[in-house]
Amino acid sequence: MEYVSHTIEPVATEPADWAGGFDTVIVTSQTAVERIARDAAHTEAFRSVLESASLIAVGEATAELLRLHGYAPDDVAAGSARSVLEGLSESAAGRRVLWPSGAEASLDLVSLLGERGARVRRVVLWVAIASAVLPLFYPSSGGFVTLIVLQLLQAEPTNGYDLTLRIQAVTNDVLNVNAGSLYPALYRLEQRGLLRATWAESDSRRRARRRTGTCSSLSCFSSRTRRDVASALPAMCATSPSAGSSSA
Repeated sequence: MEYVSHTIEPVATEPADWAGGFDTVIVTSQTAVERIARDAAHTEAFRSVLESASLIAVGEATAELLRLHGYAPDDVAAGSARSVLEGLSESAAGRRVLWPSGAEASLDLVSLLGERGARVRRVVLWVAIASAVLPLFYPSSGGFVTLIVLQLLQAEPTNGYDLTLRIQAVTNDVLNVNAGSLYPALYRLEQRGLLRATWAESDSRRRARRRTGTCSSLSCFSSRTRRDVASALPAMCATSPSAGSSSA
């Protein structure tokens, strides 16, 4: 698996992108908050939408940043598609949802909301441009993403889609893990005895494979590697596109 470093290119929007009336706005990342706050047109349109719409933040860090910019979330989801859906009724028929995001964001959330009858409009605020590629999914080379995955799955078992959202959340959107790379890598970790997997019913009533870290899953990394990753995460967030004036 590879870690792709990105730079962020802002995307201009039209008034029509924000028009039409919405019942709910879902903000899934700190980068989205920053992009809204750094563009006067985005800020004005966002405030106008919130005059009649409820605001859902995904993750406490996203919620806190929204509050810092003067927006009060009506609900804070825990950081996964499942938790977003938990805040909505089983039938969301006719609900109009606005989702400001990056061009590369997964559309699975849109699909899940659509299954409940919601009408989702995605407003793209930025494009991530790949600038570097590094091999990361191998413990023998101190794989950065591997360690993040194992730490997240030891803390809370989850399925592959929710795991991609959690990786994006803890790295402030710097790591955008492609599902096509993630699932084979998870399978390899299972084969090595670093993950356990069970089948469970997902929120959309489909069977999904939920994984959790084993007791030995972090022992393949040296204590130095674990310390290096722990110290690198804050720096990654500080230097991510959302923290820079020229940079979800």
